[in-house]
Amino acid sequence: MMIPNDFYYNRILNEEINLYYKEIIELEESAQICVFLYFLFEIEKKEKSENLYYIDCLPKDETYFPVFFSDENKDLLKGSIIIDYINKNIQKFKKEFQILKNKFSKLNTVEFKDYLKVRLTLGARIFDTDKINYVNSAVPIADLFNFHPEKVNCYWKVDENNNFYVKAIRDIEEEEEVILNKLVFIF
Repeated sequence: MMIPNDFYYNRILNEEINLYYKEIIELEESAQICVFLYFLFEIEKKEKSENLYYIDCLPKDETYFPVFFSDENKDLLKGSIIIDYINKNIQKFKKEFQILKNKFSKLNTVEFKDYLKVRLTLGARIFDTDKINYVNSAVPIADLFNFHPEKVNCYWKVDENNNFYVKAIRDIEEEEEVILNKLVFIF
C-alpha cells in the first residue's frame, strides 16, 4: 500500500505549518511541534476547519493517556516507571507551552490541557517522512495502524520521493489489526 506525500501534513507541504516551524525552529522537536500547533488551531476553528474530516477521526477521549487518569487510577501506577516519565515530560511540555504562548498570541485562549491532549494524540501519529530535511508528518491513514515490537505483520518505509509504503510480511486475516514495527524496513 502506498500513501502519497500529498496526503501528509508537514512544514514542507503546508505553508501555515512552515510559518509555525520558522518561529520555533530553536525548540527541541520543532519539526513535530509545528504540526501539533497547526492542528490545535484547526481544532479551535471547529466546523470552519478545512481539516474537519481528519480531526473528526482523532480520538476525543483523553483519559486513555495516563497523564489524564483520575487520582484513583494513577494510584494503580505507583511503583512503575511511568509516573516518573509522566512527571518529567509534563514539566517539559509546560515549559514548551509557555514558550509557544509567548510566540503565538492565539494560544492565550488555549488551556495547557488542550495543548497537551493535541500533543499526545498527534505525537503517536507522527512519522519521520524526510530524514534529510528533518521533516515529521502527520500521515492520515497510516496513523490508523498500531505499533508493537513483537506482533508485527507489516513494515513501513518512506521512498526517495517521500511517499509512505506499507508492506505485509505475511497474510493478514480479515478483521486482524495491521501492526507496524517502528523500525523502517527497506523492501
